[in-house]
Amino acid sequence: MRTLATVASQTDAWTGEGPVWCAARRCLYYVDLGDTRPGKLHVYHPERCVEEIHDLPAMTKDFTQVTAVTVVQNEPHRLAVATEAGVFLYDCQSGDLRRLTGELQPELPKGSYRSNDGKCDPRGRFLIGTMLFSADAPSGGLFSVAGSTIQQLLTGVTIGNGLAWSANGRTMYFIDSPLKRIDAFEYHLDAGTLGARRTAFDFADYFAQQAGWEEAAPDGMTIDAEGLLWVAIYGGGAALRVDPAKEEVVCRVDCPAKYTTSVALGGPARDTLYITSFRRGDAGPDAGAVFQCRAPAPGPPPAEFRL
Repeated sequence: MRTLATVASQTDAWTGEGPVWCAARRCLYYVDLGDTRPGKLHVYHPERCVEEIHDLPAMTKDFTQVTAVTVVQNEPHRLAVATEAGVFLYDCQSGDLRRLTGELQPELPKGSYRSNDGKCDPRGRFLIGTMLFSADAPSGGLFSVAGSTIQQLLTGVTIGNGLAWSANGRTMYFIDSPLKRIDAFEYHLDAGTLGARRTAFDFADYFAQQAGWEEAAPDGMTIDAEGLLWVAIYGGGAALRVDPAKEEVVCRVDCPAKYTTSVALGGPARDTLYITSFRRGDAGPDAGAVFQCRAPAPGPPPAEFRL
């Protein structure tokens, strides 16, 4: 199955990433993470076709990057925000911004690394991948933030990206983009720790068959109610629906932008697939937009951060 996504919202995001649906506000949070520019928080309201942009780095000298957000439990206007300086709490209504944690990797030289993608596990822990700004060595990791406590789960990560959990929470899917595969871990939900690791899906053969996908790498990820994984393909201008049990691609959604970055299932029935993208490096008129299409299966309710 192959289909085409359309533009939902266009604000020319330089580095659009990390979409997360908020059912209480009926909105999509996502970030323009920054990278070579100061990052921003975006709030897209699809029913009103309105988008708010919050310039968080302008409120503090502590950070310039805004790489991932998650909604705080029972406080839909309040977000946990991943930055290169650690995790902060931000209230979209009052504008209150305050530090929750210190840096995730304080042993690395300041300014050499940043946080990247992040998502909550079913128990409300905020898991966040890290990477060097140069993205050329496996010096990053995967970290779990429970309240204000940081625990490192994984070392040797180059570009920590997509995260998703099975319906029972016992399997965690994870993408380290340069490996060009989805890994699956046994996930100990009570302790929030990782067990055995295996390859759930290797993209190498599929990428090799696609014309113009020389730069392609798996990026952000989500899971639907049927247990199938949606993965944005950076450099491929598409999102793929992957069946990890059969190890095959079962659906492809093409986007009019080369650098598609992440995915989320949202909308009132959680059956709208939202896809973020980069304008950086793409001169196309729709680059940097959020795209949308109808998904064949809805997503589960997004997990939220437990303070």
